Amino acid sequence: PPPEDVQRRATVAISAMKDVPPAGASDQRGMPELPPSDELSGEVPLDIEVELEVPEAPAPVQVDPAAPAPAPVPAAVAAWKEVAAETASPLPEAPAPGDGLEKPQAGVRADFSPARSRGSGLIRRGGVADLQSDSYMETLRVVAERAAKEVFSGIPPERAAFDDDEWAALSSRVMTVVEQLRREDAIPANVDPFAVTQDILFDFAGLGPLEELLGEEAVRGVFVDSVDRVFVTRGAHTERVSRGFASGSTLERVTIKLCDLAGLKWAEAGPRLEGRLPDGTYLLVLRPPLTYGGPVLVIERLSGGTLTLEDMQAAGLIDDRAAMALRAAVREHRNLVVCGPARSGKTMVLNALLRLLPAADRVILLEPRRELALTQPDGVALSKEAVLEAGGAGLISRLKADAVVLSDMTGMDAQLAMRLAMCGQQGIMATMVADSVGQCVKRLELMTMLEDRSIGADAVREGVRGWLDVVVVLGRRPDGRAAVIEVASPSGVPLGQA
Repeated sequence: PPPEDVQRRATVAISAMKDVPPAGASDQRGMPELPPSDELSGEVPLDIEVELEVPEAPAPVQVDPAAPAPAPVPAAVAAWKEVAAETASPLPEAPAPGDGLEKPQAGVRADFSPARSRGSGLIRRGGVADLQSDSYMETLRVVAERAAKEVFSGIPPERAAFDDDEWAALSSRVMTVVEQLRREDAIPANVDPFAVTQDILFDFAGLGPLEELLGEEAVRGVFVDSVDRVFVTRGAHTERVSRGFASGSTLERVTIKLCDLAGLKWAEAGPRLEGRLPDGTYLLVLRPPLTYGGPVLVIERLSGGTLTLEDMQAAGLIDDRAAMALRAAVREHRNLVVCGPARSGKTMVLNALLRLLPAADRVILLEPRRELALTQPDGVALSKEAVLEAGGAGLISRLKADAVVLSDMTGMDAQLAMRLAMCGQQGIMATMVADSVGQCVKRLELMTMLEDRSIGADAVREGVRGWLDVVVVLGRRPDGRAAVIEVASPSGVPLGQA
């Protein structure tokens, strides 16, 4: 989940809706009485008979302060109600702007924060296309340019915590900027001021469109390619997010904030920054000269290890015969490799296999970055690069492991696995990119030969087929889901087949 201060701010935004007075409650007044009927009649100075039907004067309207008469519905509120009807889910009532918003140089009511009245924007980012159109993004860009000078110029980009009064003041000032731009015809007059205010606030004072994505448990990764291209991975499915950042400056502010949360110094770092957010989420930032434009972000969460082989069977991601073969392979500490296309769920499957290891097993994790989750108490996570520099196979052999796990296998890893097997190590488990059993074996042979050209091809081939016992192949089914499609020996003999 996002940091506590970000969570608190979003929670305050939603709870503050309860304190907003009913729309137009302060503007209701009784209807004036009509004049007496004798004042409406009189002689007509023409020789024509004229009959006037004088309506009876209605009784004065009594307004019950506890139940005010309905006020005219603003366009923004009407739009919200239409969205609610289409999605069949109740939306919070947005308060109508007070009279002050229609007057020059007027602000927002002191007791009303427009950003809070909209919650955290979940509905708008859930598929309402018109709010994410090119014209809306252009509106955000124009407002962001003005707000950067008039509202946020004195606020450091890395600042992430704001108390309630500060958040309300920022909301009011951004709303004032929006209204000024509407009167100047710099942005469309029919734009929803509450939506714009919400998005601008989160772009400058929060994490922009990443705010809610990082709050979803189902989100495994977020990839920011540019200002207007943001992608999210849920499970094994990646899709483009409907809204990007308001401008390049807001993307940079969010990037600086993330780096600060990860303990990285933006001003002092080079073009590549890597770190961990407080919840363990991996952060990679690339910036010029590595990139042509602004920063590029990769945000990946720990896989968590909560999915079991039983869960995969229930979800139809592996059949019973393949599951039985994998249980036997892990129980016997056989050496296996999980392979598949990029982002096909290899780490998810490896986590499920790790949960099959006995609780008493000693497990050594070798990862370039921490992704796997151990349930065994006797588990050690080591930096793969540091271990390889400090002695590799000889060092690991002295750690007396029951299982050694190598994620994202490289040429050095392939050579390490072969050397470990020659020393008698069992329970080697690894992941790599390959689409079939044959391709997996060939790539292992090629990576090993490229790492040490002094070893002959025949020796490498024999060595790879000597240490590798089981290959688990992942692929995508017609419905787009990643699943285990084959479990076989290196020679291609099926041990279980989906």
